[in-house]
Amino acid sequence: MTRINLEKRDQMAYHALYYAIHGDVDRSEKIRTMLRWDHETRERVPVREFFPA
Repeated sequence: MTRINLEKRDQMAYHALYYAIHGDVDRSEKIRTMLRWDHETRERVPVREFFPA
């Protein structure tokens, strides 16, 4: 994961927290769902892509 991707993820997490604190739970949940989906899809990358045979 690149530094830019980490910064984007951190910024999105900050926005999700901000919206939750200010009562916009729907918007917060949309962002949190997107962050979870992004994390799960990244976890499913086969090991062979990183270490070719």
